[in-house]
Amino acid sequence: MIIRDRCQHCYYQLSVPQDFLGKRLVCPNCGKINKIQNSESGSSPSGGEENPPSPDSKTAATPSTSVKKNSPKATSHSPSSQDIENSKQPPIPSSPSSPSKLPAAITRKKSWLETKPTFDISLSSFTAFGEFCLFSAYLLASLFALVGVLVLFLPNWTWIGKMIAMLLFWAAALLGFLLLRSLAFLFEWFSESSQD
Repeated sequence: MIIRDRCQHCYYQLSVPQDFLGKRLVCPNCGKINKIQNSESGSSPSGGEENPPSPDSKTAATPSTSVKKNSPKATSHSPSSQDIENSKQPPIPSSPSSPSKLPAAITRKKSWLETKPTFDISLSSFTAFGEFCLFSAYLLASLFALVGVLVLFLPNWTWIGKMIAMLLFWAAALLGFLLLRSLAFLFEWFSESSQD
């Protein structure tokens, strides 16, 4: 039969066999010595520390020590919950020390969309070949426009012929200018992308 009693110090509920009635046991909660009494007689608040334990109490203390080992509050050497959480976290990888260890996506070459040329018509932004192409575009456009204007002064042509000839020369001047200017920009773009 199981006897239920409470600790005289911390009022922890003790459950012991009937054989331990009248004997002294160590409380698994607070570690103090208690005398097991019948629940009808009640527990006295005086405690059992004043009298030295009898030899029977040493034998009776062995089951309580096993209960003490199994109790959750007696695990003083067990790791705390914070230590368990820290052990579950993966180690933080160290940051790369040199730029050579960076991923390939960061150190890749720029695409042609990122290196598209800026349409700056100032001659200071061009190399020698680019300047030549740009200067040739302006010169060719000016010459064709001038020839188109001079056609108007031809004596043997009709006015319709003169106007058509002038428009053709101006169209040729515009197309030549756009072609040579595009060639200059393309050359500059290829030279900049090859330097990168």
